Amino acid sequence: LRRESGEGRATLDLTQASFAKVTDVSAHVEVALDGRRVAGKAHVQAKGIGSVDIDAPKLELAAGGPLAAASWRDAWGVVDLDGHADLARMADLIPADRAPAAEARGNVVIHGHLARDDIRDITPDLTLSVTTDHLDVAARTPTSRDIGGVIVHPLPAWHLAGLDFVLTAEVDGDTGLIEISTQVHDIKGPLARLDASTANFPYADVFHATGHLATSLRTTPFDAHLVIPERGLGSLPQILKQPFVTGKVQADVTASGTLLAPIVNVTAAIRHANFSGTGLSTPLD
Repeated sequence: LRRESGEGRATLDLTQASFAKVTDVSAHVEVALDGRRVAGKAHVQAKGIGSVDIDAPKLELAAGGPLAAASWRDAWGVVDLDGHADLARMADLIPADRAPAAEARGNVVIHGHLARDDIRDITPDLTLSVTTDHLDVAARTPTSRDIGGVIVHPLPAWHLAGLDFVLTAEVDGDTGLIEISTQVHDIKGPLARLDASTANFPYADVFHATGHLATSLRTTPFDAHLVIPERGLGSLPQILKQPFVTGKVQADVTASGTLLAPIVNVTAAIRHANFSGTGLSTPLD
């Protein structure tokens, strides 16, 4: 390894390893370095918890060589990522007083692809998908003791259960167009879909760390479309239920412009509605 480049190959195999509460960990890593060109792949798996696969068949390091973090941050080439995790098993590895959530269950699957042409390319080609299955997450709440010294566990501020998500994001490497789609569903079907896009994302603020990203985002044009298909209010997951209105609801919302000057259009309807406490005998639309 030299200041500007390096040469060599490295292979690492790990089997039946244990780290703290994690047992039966295996890994296989291959890396080849030729000047500032890097090729590598890695597979890491913890039995019952999850796995991660990374494939980087062609990377070119920026000036500074393999020993400089900036060279890796500004590198270009192709990287693919695949991973899955069991949240409950992962949560067991974190001390209770440090866990970000009181409860976390479900499976998460991630697929990603990143490609950058050269160091001048500030609009990399990117695809990312995140899918959840049987997600169950509850907020962490601090415990206290009552007057008798008994530990009290208050109810969490929120408990996300019965909902699963499908998130996809794409960046066009030629035009810089960003498209994001999020779908929410439960065991009975779709609940909502949000599609958003922007053709003028401030990439230069990200790659060159200008410090103006937050300000630039306020004036970045965008388009968004939210669709809530008709659904009976009584059939919603527990986190979305309320005791005030019954019936069926649907909505269609579009938004465009910028965060400083948005244009929003809302079309919503509720059918066969009854309102608690009104004593209405005929439902309203």
